[in-house]
Amino acid sequence: MVSITNKIETKNLLQEAFLNWILQNTGLIKNKDHSCLFQLLYNPKNQDKKRSEIVEIMKDKHDIYYTEATINEYAKRIRRIMVDVFKQGMIDDGLELSVNLITTKYENKGRPQNSIEPHQVTYQWLWEKKFPRMGWELAKEVAAPACDKLTMLDIENFEVEKSHGSSERGPVMNGTVIKPEPDKGNYIYLNKPHYLWVNLPENGKYLLLINETVEGNFYLFSPSRAFAYIPYTKLSEGLRLPPSEGLARFFQYDAVGDEYFLAIVTEQPIDLSWVNGESDPTDIILSQERLEEIFVKLGQQGNSEVFYKRFKVVEKPINHSDQSATIINNKNLVY
Repeated sequence: MVSITNKIETKNLLQEAFLNWILQNTGLIKNKDHSCLFQLLYNPKNQDKKRSEIVEIMKDKHDIYYTEATINEYAKRIRRIMVDVFKQGMIDDGLELSVNLITTKYENKGRPQNSIEPHQVTYQWLWEKKFPRMGWELAKEVAAPACDKLTMLDIENFEVEKSHGSSERGPVMNGTVIKPEPDKGNYIYLNKPHYLWVNLPENGKYLLLINETVEGNFYLFSPSRAFAYIPYTKLSEGLRLPPSEGLARFFQYDAVGDEYFLAIVTEQPIDLSWVNGESDPTDIILSQERLEEIFVKLGQQGNSEVFYKRFKVVEKPINHSDQSATIINNKNLVY
């Protein structure tokens, strides 16, 4: 479990939480100037900014007056502190470290790349190595409860309510207003088909949706050809998954227990190597390598909001249907 003892103001911002974790574990948080400069230099949003722009940001937003030379000297101190704390991890990842980090370099196929600046070396290691490895646990630590933002709707009950109609406000599907009973959307009924209603407020942003099952397996539902959209899912008011044009007809689980859903809302779409128009729609399993690729891509963006919901799969009398389904690792895809 990743421990964040000094909670940031906006708790569910993933990249900010990672920077905060580094500040705490290196002790940089004890020095206001070091802390401020670190968060500016190592924030993915600022990677294209020149030192002169960092000078202006520190002056205008933080009332700290530094010259570029001062920033360069403080940046060197910050790198030294990070190497002191994370030295073994950096060495294990193939970094070659000098005393002053002036000649720090990556090695590629046995040949040093001396063109990489010392700051870029530590920056890349943080976001391409350290962050992806701890990303999943960190995301779970900082995620905010989704509450009514993620709701499972039993398709059978949905059809009954649809036939009766409703004048109350709630999710709208095919022109029909659906208002789930209290706590109704917190359960998934065993071997019963469900829709997932996504009501995150960040319209226009992009959705990554990951399910950690009761068996400890990981599945990527968004983006995907079966359960969402490719190459990305753009959030809109009241989003139903699977969509009507998706290859899967519904979600269905065949094991009792807790199903953990993590929703990551990104500012920009994320391209994943295995998700495209030719992808196998049944290929939704996340290996450790794929999970780390997701967090490498997240490390290239500004702050992403993170939400979670834990659904409880419970037994319910089953009305057998003549629908055919292909079961894929406890998920049903109905074509």
